[in-house]
Amino acid sequence: INPEEYQGEYGTDALRIGLISGTATGQDFNFPHDKITGYKKFITKIWNMARFILIMRERQEEQIPSFADLSESDFNESDTNIQKALAATIETVDANLEKYRFDDAAEALYHFVWHDIADTYLEDVKDRENALTGLAVLSHIFIESLKLLHPFMPFVTEKIYQSFREEKVLENNDPDVIMIAPWPTRPKSA
Repeated sequence: INPEEYQGEYGTDALRIGLISGTATGQDFNFPHDKITGYKKFITKIWNMARFILIMRERQEEQIPSFADLSESDFNESDTNIQKALAATIETVDANLEKYRFDDAAEALYHFVWHDIADTYLEDVKDRENALTGLAVLSHIFIESLKLLHPFMPFVTEKIYQSFREEKVLENNDPDVIMIAPWPTRPKSA
């Protein structure tokens, strides 16, 4: 199997994370074609989420608050639940990385981003009458997810991070490149 063919067809990041998540530590494996195609769809989902966040932020007439300026009283149940899910994901990813279980860490991130953020929280923010707090939380959670995904998909995450930097979505203390950004920690209300 020539990985360059898959790299050309699905992209470097899809190949990279597909190989990582399709390979259990210390095990022989068959080439994970289905994982690579699945992660290509995942990358498309991440791009679409980034576009949605940028479009929704652009449509707001009022200033979107900084996540750092929000307090627990600003959060509704959905905001609190996504922060708890992020905290659990950070703990799972950290534990798996410490054990060199890269496949399990990648799978945890996949499920968090696709199911918790895209399927559930993003839909909640989309339906809110006043979406300012939701957009602040969504932007923060998404950026933290990009930081967690960066070791697995460095090119896509950096490209999105740079577009967020250009559109002033990042917090003031976020560095210019994602590679040197601090590793995510537990959110405020988790």
